[in-house]
Amino acid sequence: MLAVVALIPGAFTALLVVQDGGAELSYYFASNNANQIHAQLAQLPGGLAWDYLRGDLYPALKVEWTAFDRHILDSRNVPFSSFESLIFTHCDKSSISYTFVGTINASFQRQVYSEADLNSISSSVFINKTSDGVAIVHVVFLSGSFSDPSAVGISYAGDRFAIFGDSLSDPFLRVAIAHEMGHLLGLVAPLGLDSPYTPANASVHYDFANPPHCTSNPCLMRPTVSSYDKTCQFCTADLLEIKNHTAPYTFSGQQPSARVGQIAVGAGVTALLLASALILYRQKNGL
Repeated sequence: MLAVVALIPGAFTALLVVQDGGAELSYYFASNNANQIHAQLAQLPGGLAWDYLRGDLYPALKVEWTAFDRHILDSRNVPFSSFESLIFTHCDKSSISYTFVGTINASFQRQVYSEADLNSISSSVFINKTSDGVAIVHVVFLSGSFSDPSAVGISYAGDRFAIFGDSLSDPFLRVAIAHEMGHLLGLVAPLGLDSPYTPANASVHYDFANPPHCTSNPCLMRPTVSSYDKTCQFCTADLLEIKNHTAPYTFSGQQPSARVGQIAVGAGVTALLLASALILYRQKNGL
């Protein structure tokens, strides 16, 4: 009889173990999926737009920059002014700070840079990542040119862009910096028009001849460099739409706690009843 009674706490204990294991497995898959999405989007301009636009997780912004000569910007007239205007107009950030992270090793210097060159430079000097309430942007200032000579700047990952600004006058340099940051904010559909994360009306002003840029004139996100540093109504609407949606890699679930105490009690009661049943059985049968 005791052996039969022991099945009740035993079954209860087994159910708790199965439930806890299932909850832990579900948590693992959900969090792992979020991490995979984040890792994939981090490789693409615009893939981390939510971190820059929203202020719930990252209320502060830090620009970490590098160059072959740390004084490359000393003689320039407030190169980040249009960048700051873009951020404070469209992003929920309380502050912007700037850190020079060190000069680039001369071995990386080129007359013409490929995207692979830019990634090598970034890997050599940038260590910090967005964390602890601070969203980080990595900026590389270079002489020479990109493999596409018409490009005075290029965004080449979710958190980084390069500027080839030696030949740019101050107003154009300021706009070039803001323009590339615009791509990191998700302008104009850098993830592609078929991406589920792209604003619904992005195709209305998407420049199919010069993607991913804006057809509106004037606009900061036009494909040609100008001194105009404001977003058009379409780009402004896109930024608002992106900001109002939670990032696809956001994972808010808490790791489930195993019900160790209940499982231990259930297992203990089950063991006690089985032991008692065994003792009675042995006594009854003279064993």
